[in-house]
Order: sequence, then C-alpha cells, then structure tokens
Amino acid sequence: MFKDLNKELSEVKEKVREKQRLSLRLKELKRELEDERKKQIDLKHILDKEHKDVKKLESLSIGGLIYTLIGQKEEKIEKEKEEYILAKVRYDEESAVVSSLEIDIKQIEDRLKPFERLEEEYEDIIKKKEENVLINHPEDRIKLKKIEEKILDYKADSKELKEAIAAGNSLLEIVRKLVNSLESAANWGTLDMIGGGILSTAIKHSHIDEAKGCSYEVKEYMRRFQRELKDIDRELNLDVSIGSFTTFADYFFDGFFVDWYVQSSIRDALNNAVNLIEGIKGIVNKLEEERMNSEEEIAQLEIEYRKVIEESN
Repeated sequence: MFKDLNKELSEVKEKVREKQRLSLRLKELKRELEDERKKQIDLKHILDKEHKDVKKLESLSIGGLIYTLIGQKEEKIEKEKEEYILAKVRYDEESAVVSSLEIDIKQIEDRLKPFERLEEEYEDIIKKKEENVLINHPEDRIKLKKIEEKILDYKADSKELKEAIAAGNSLLEIVRKLVNSLESAANWGTLDMIGGGILSTAIKHSHIDEAKGCSYEVKEYMRRFQRELKDIDRELNLDVSIGSFTTFADYFFDGFFVDWYVQSSIRDALNNAVNLIEGIKGIVNKLEEERMNSEEEIAQLEIEYRKVIEESN
C-alpha cells in the first residue's frame, strides 16, 4: 500500500508542477492580451479617424470644396486613402495578434480543466500517507510530532500577536480622537485669547470636555493594550498623562494670564497625545512584523511537514 501511495503521490506532484507551469503561462498570456487589446483600441481610433477624413473629402464638406477649388482634391483624397489603408493594415495585424492570444489562452484553460481537483487529490494522498507514517514509521513519526509542536507554538504566538495588534489599533483610534478634540480646543483657545468672547470660550471648553472624556477612554484602552502585551511578554512604557485642564478659571477671570495657562495646558496635552500616537504606532508595526514572521515560519514548517511525509519510504 505504501508503495502504491508513493507512486500516486509522485504522479500527482508531476501534475502539480505541470499545473503551476500552465498557470504561470496563462497569467503571462492574459497580461499580454490586456496590453494588446489596449493597442487594438488605439489603432481602431486611428482607423476611424482616417476613415472619417476620407469621407469628408469625398463629400461636399467645406474641406472638400476648398481642395476642389484649388485643384488638389483628388491628390488629397488619394493621400488620405493611403493613410486609411495603412491604418487598416496596422489594425488588422493587431487584431490578428489579439485573436491569436485569445486562442492560446483558451487552449491553456482547456488543458488546465483536468487539474481542477488536483489539490484535493494531493491532500487525500498526503492524508493517507500521513496516517500510514504515524502508525508504521516511528522515526518519521517523531519528526512529524516535533514539527507539529513548533507549528502549534507559532500559531499560538500569531494569535496573541493578532490580539495585541487589534488592541493597539483600537488604542490608536481613540488617541486620534483625543488629538482632534485637543486641536479644536487649541484653535478656539487662540481665538479666545484675542477676545473671541463667551461663544469661543464655551466652544473651547466643549472640546476640552471632549478631550477629558477621551483621556479616560485612552487610559482604559491603554490598560487593555498592556494586558495583551504582557501575554506576549512585552511591556509598554509610554507616558499616558495628557495634563490637567482648567475649565472654569477664564469664565470668571477675564485675564490674559489665565487664558495663557489654559492654552499652554492644551498644547502640552496635544503634544503628549501626538507623541503617544507615534509610540503606539511603532509598537504595533513591530508586532505586525513579528506576526508576519510567525506566519512565514508556520508556512515553512508546513512545507517541512509535508516533505517528511512525501519522502517517507
């Protein structure tokens, strides 16, 4: 049975290689066809233009009358016909190229049809052989178990990294919201300092209150992010303080110093929030790199796992 499975596997692998070769060729042909069709369209436009030029001269158009009056109509018509014929030849040649490519593509697609279930056939044989290896080939069974354990470890890492990345992105979203509120507060605060009146003061404090609400959310999302990072043995060392806000003083004391203090606090908070975004982005990018590395390791280990099965005798 094992010998038969090896023979089947060898035959299927040969078909897989043929399918890959044909699929690659099909992709190349389709790309060529796309380019040639664009050329065909351009040449069709030129052909139509040349045809219209001939028809205009042959008709009682203004251009035709002018050339008739100066005695050059026949000569001009002949020249335009030559240009039309040349355009027609080029268009026909390009159309022939397009048709040829379409035929080639159809032929390859037909050759690929018998291979539609090839991957399923391969998986079936690998599964049968794997079962046989695990029962009857102790050395290969040990190899497979070791590889499988590594795969499971990397999959667990990848899962935790995905969760941490998701938490980091959620944190980024709320910090960006905080930055928007602080920027609005800062802009209205500038107007308030130069005498914008009670309306600008009210709008400024509305945005400050929004920022306060966001700051509480930031701290909560930060804790979630830290928990996820601890799951993968990483610590997040970022300053999450966004400063304190004085939301009442400049309502009751119309003094420049108090306004300046509030505006300065907003700017400090804004700078902290912007720096926080950059710090989080750096961590998330690093996590994403590690996740991709884990996925690559999994892919390589799965190839190695199959190779052990394929080469087992």
